[in-house]
Amino acid sequence: MSRNHSSQSRRTISSEVVLLREGEIMRSIDNEFYRSQAWEQTRRAYMKSQSGLCERCKARGRFEPARIVHHKIYLTPENQNDPDIAYGFDNLEALCQDCHNKEHFGDETGRRYEVGRDGKLKII
Repeated sequence: MSRNHSSQSRRTISSEVVLLREGEIMRSIDNEFYRSQAWEQTRRAYMKSQSGLCERCKARGRFEPARIVHHKIYLTPENQNDPDIAYGFDNLEALCQDCHNKEHFGDETGRRYEVGRDGKLKII
């Protein structure tokens, strides 16, 4: 997938195909990646490097705790084994839940989403 972050692009988050809005679906890479020791170590190290704060909020002068380490170039089955994309700090961004939702779903939904421990997308 390219760096296309429009609300019409496909998103990589959950292990299931989920209808978000009419005509828009979400597909996922294998959830084993997000449960791997390599990802957990990378995630912890990156979050620590950002002091656990959302990078986008911090850029606007707000200090919100980050909950998600986001891949700027979305992970796909084709690129998840590329270490620069999957684990490279240049491709990662610490985000709060609101900023992550805006990245994937835009501002127009008014809904909040998160990925549960079971790897499934849910509305919160």
